[in-house]
Amino acid sequence: MFNSCDGLGLAQDFADLQIPQLIVMRQAVPDRVAAQFLQYFLAAYAQGSPLYSAVRQGRERLESLEDRFPCATWLPIIFQNLAAPALSWNDLLGRSPQPPKRRALKGWPWLIPAAGLVAALVTSGVRSLGVLQTPELMVYDQMLRSRPQEPGDSRIVVITVTEEDVKAQAEGRGSLSDRAFEQLLTKLEALQPTAIGLDIYRDFPVGKGFPKLATRMNKSKTLVAVCRSNDIATKLQGIAPPPEVSSDRLGFSNFVSDPDHVVRRQLLALEPAPDSPCPADYGLSSQLALRYLDKQGITLQVSPKGVWQLGKATFAPLEARHGGYQAIDAWGYQVMLNYRNYRDPAEVAPRITLSQALSGALTAAAIKDRIVLIGTTAESFQDFTLTPFRNGQGAQHQIPGVMMQAQMVSQLLSAAMEGRSLIRSLPLLGDGLCLLLGGAIGGALVVLRSRFGSGVCLLGGIVLVGGVCTLGFWGLARPGLWLPVVPTLLSAGLSAGLLLSYEHKIYTKKQP
Repeated sequence: MFNSCDGLGLAQDFADLQIPQLIVMRQAVPDRVAAQFLQYFLAAYAQGSPLYSAVRQGRERLESLEDRFPCATWLPIIFQNLAAPALSWNDLLGRSPQPPKRRALKGWPWLIPAAGLVAALVTSGVRSLGVLQTPELMVYDQMLRSRPQEPGDSRIVVITVTEEDVKAQAEGRGSLSDRAFEQLLTKLEALQPTAIGLDIYRDFPVGKGFPKLATRMNKSKTLVAVCRSNDIATKLQGIAPPPEVSSDRLGFSNFVSDPDHVVRRQLLALEPAPDSPCPADYGLSSQLALRYLDKQGITLQVSPKGVWQLGKATFAPLEARHGGYQAIDAWGYQVMLNYRNYRDPAEVAPRITLSQALSGALTAAAIKDRIVLIGTTAESFQDFTLTPFRNGQGAQHQIPGVMMQAQMVSQLLSAAMEGRSLIRSLPLLGDGLCLLLGGAIGGALVVLRSRFGSGVCLLGGIVLVGGVCTLGFWGLARPGLWLPVVPTLLSAGLSAGLLLSYEHKIYTKKQP
């Protein structure tokens, strides 16, 4: 810094030395002006202000001398070597720069709710378009998998037809021959089960060599056979029921899957199409559960609005929007499927193979007053459905269709008899409040980060929102509440982004 009569000339003479910056005076300057400028400049520069900002602040503070020294603020000027970066005070001292101390936003009490409201409205609009449905279902699956395990349902017994059982049958169509079915049905009915569910298609009559089987199927009071209704979603044609079984002992086998082919919902009933070969209006799981509950003195009650009431449970039908779903086809009478998680979703109930059952493994203690499901697990018949769970390799876990039926029967029995929770979601107003709360949390984190740091606040916000939503799903008193985790986090992020942008805009106006 030169306090001379020819500052500009000296700066030109020093240009060959490649000095990064020179601060000189345009004209001859009184000593007091030079001394005051030096004091003001160094005070701002040492506090971390950039070089140009410190020079500007020093020049502005010379206004107090303008009455005695006119044009004093005009005198200091910077000569910059364009090839060299501007030096900071920390650069001169050889130490790492310290980040400027954050200041709390002025007017934050009204900024937080305003930013939260805007973020909630934007998130709600994005969510209504279905953009968030996939990540919401992924989070839902994770919460479903993370719940504590439950014991299996001993009210259900599953008889599986394995690949070995299919090969062992000398004759017959499909996975279960007439001979094997006749032997099995005879043994089962002697042991007095409450209901027998045949989850194997038999759209053909019993063979001529087995008249007793035809008679037994026709007169049985416990046998419920399966057929398939025309599928609205997949456009698959239906499959007719066994001609020997009356329509009041039929249940459809249709499942409702999501775009990723995972079954998260249960179809309790539907109105069959006039051209459907399957006249059943109740699902196989519904038919079996209703028969079992009737023996327990629990009958189906339907409210004037068409809502099912079974014992301790109310099965409200799904609408197009439910939880993370925003535009599903809610045809028929659908509810969320609350899987019973016992080591493996396929281990929902005890099971034995067909060969074991025919060789004398069935006992009255295992069968009496229980629901018996008969279905194939042979891979050659490809009767498998995807679940929200993961297998040992991390892939989506699939289970045989008969075990999926067992899961659905178990849900109906457990909810009606024991009050086991169903998966439910908040109404539209409740979802909106969650998004507002998320926006408020995001705004509050921006204010608090000046005290606790950005990383701590970010982690705290994720843990807070995720923890509350997970606890709501697990439930301390009544589990199964599906809260909007992803939209709430998005609302918090948008709110924080809005306040950070506003903060940046406000504070940069104060900089040079």
